[in-house]
Amino acid sequence: MRKFQKIFTVTAMAFSVFVCTAYASDSVYVKEDYENNRIIFSGDSDIDEAIGITIFKSGKGIADLPDEGVALEAAEYVNTAYPDENGKYIFDININSGTGDYKWSIRQRNGNDKDGVIHFVHKDDLKAAISILNNASEAEFAARFSENIDKLGIDNEMYAKINKETFMRMLYNQIKTAPLSVSDLNKSRAVINNTLIAAGISDGTITSLEGYATFCETMDSRTAKWCQSKIFTADIEKAVLNECKGNYTSFKSFNNKFTEILVMQLIKKPGGWGNVKEIISDYASEIGVTVSGIKDSTYASIAGNAYNSYSALGNAIKEINASDKINGGGGGSGSGGGASTNNKPTDINIPAQPVTNNQMKPVELKSFEDIDSVSWAYESIMRLYNREIVAGKEENRFYPNDNVTREEFVKMLLIAAKRQKGEYEPVFDDVKETDWFMPYVIGAYNASMCSGIGNGLFGSGMNITRQDMSCMVYNLIKNKNIEMVNEKNEFSDNDDISDYAKDAVSVMQMAGILRGRDNNIFAPDENATRAEAAVVINAVLIYFE
Repeated sequence: MRKFQKIFTVTAMAFSVFVCTAYASDSVYVKEDYENNRIIFSGDSDIDEAIGITIFKSGKGIADLPDEGVALEAAEYVNTAYPDENGKYIFDININSGTGDYKWSIRQRNGNDKDGVIHFVHKDDLKAAISILNNASEAEFAARFSENIDKLGIDNEMYAKINKETFMRMLYNQIKTAPLSVSDLNKSRAVINNTLIAAGISDGTITSLEGYATFCETMDSRTAKWCQSKIFTADIEKAVLNECKGNYTSFKSFNNKFTEILVMQLIKKPGGWGNVKEIISDYASEIGVTVSGIKDSTYASIAGNAYNSYSALGNAIKEINASDKINGGGGGSGSGGGASTNNKPTDINIPAQPVTNNQMKPVELKSFEDIDSVSWAYESIMRLYNREIVAGKEENRFYPNDNVTREEFVKMLLIAAKRQKGEYEPVFDDVKETDWFMPYVIGAYNASMCSGIGNGLFGSGMNITRQDMSCMVYNLIKNKNIEMVNEKNEFSDNDDISDYAKDAVSVMQMAGILRGRDNNIFAPDENATRAEAAVVINAVLIYFE
């Protein structure tokens, strides 16, 4: 996959219908089909007029075009096409000349012109180079590769950066295990290119897959699907590439490790338990499970947890799924729970100690009929409910838009972080020894999570504001290695955030724990809802597990 000099800026990479190189600039895509000596140009246009393309002969360019007439002497190919009803156009071109650098130019009447250079490899040259590599001994492999590098059409810029020894070892061992095919040139080129990219990832040269979309596509159809999915976020990509650094004997060994790490990262940040179900179904054989017997509540329990291998994930699935306490042996519906007494709030139910996965109460995933309206919080609510950190206010109703008091939030946060409750101290005038929330407030105070609202008061019975919620979480995790996954964002009402909370809100936003409301408003003085609190507490669970 040669990155070539060009006048335009490469902004993305197209997924090719062939197993081949693909480039994109704005709305122009260039794909190579080595098997058939073809180059396919496609793109978008906002005009209903002919679009012209010229492929110049090797060594020729725009300056060699005549002022009038057809560019027969300078051009390898000249043609025009009209966009279809959707504004799409395509040029499917056979290159009859040999291997070389070909300048190309696309012209439109709207001035949206594109120019570039592509290094095209003729299939006969590629076949010859592949045969040489297949027959090369280990001692001569690197030399034979270097002699034929232009006929292989690799990314020379990347090749210059990577560890050559790593690349040669991986490619040689891969070829000796499975020789490159001269009858499927596109597949052979994919093996060479993917090994090059894998070597770049393993030595840390490649830190982003932008520009290498076909890398995932040609590895495995399942991997391609998840790398193209919406849940394959920048932070997941970063984590996968970072964990893939290391020494590999072949591309196959790298591929296996890459896929395993990808699955673990997708399970950790799945964007919903439904995705977990699909991921596990796709990789069931590697994980070592049979999906037909897995309960939906198990998928919900797995979502958001961190595992370091297929076997660890498989064991967790089997343990949780087999537990009588997950579905009570009969899959009955679990209620919101939490009986009201004089000493406990009606809407928060937290055990004295955090529960483990195999101690969870019976639960049916759709046990709350009123949380579909907060789909962004659905997974967090159900995960906390599974762990008995939150409960419904009444049978099957969570009331996601109701407010949360300061003491309720402190209790959830303390338990999620697995911090110790405190013994009574006369710290706050409004926290008495007999109050149900006293151990949690004092525990939070001792852990420097909160210091009250001033004048010797904790603020018992008051709803917690969004900025105070930010401060408590920030105070809890500020000494941990907080990973920043977002760019710094100035909310439109940033001036309304109190000075004591500005740093906390900023850091929590960049860490992906807090988000704004509509229209980029943070609403610092507004009360946090039960749904918002659940999302924040779930994020805390991830940090502490």
